[in-house]
Amino acid sequence: HRYDHARNAVFAFLEEEIAKGRQVYVVYPLIEGSEKLDLKDVTDGFESISRRFPLPKYAVSIVHGRMDQATKDYEMGRFKKGETDILVATT
Repeated sequence: HRYDHARNAVFAFLEEEIAKGRQVYVVYPLIEGSEKLDLKDVTDGFESISRRFPLPKYAVSIVHGRMDQATKDYEMGRFKKGETDILVATT
């Protein structure tokens, strides 16, 4: 469990794991931001991670409950096949 102020440490950890040939997933509690809760959402997280881990060196996917089932299945399939380095998802 990490917080926003530890973002650089998290990114360094992700990079180390990918360099070892591993895949990683990052879980966010929300699909969209909330004014009442001070939590990051999956969309912002995906954009931030995608900027830090750009194509073509890294493949980053996103999965959340508001996506249609076919898209979720496709992205999960890519992760299972090892085609995605980082999967960003909601709980």
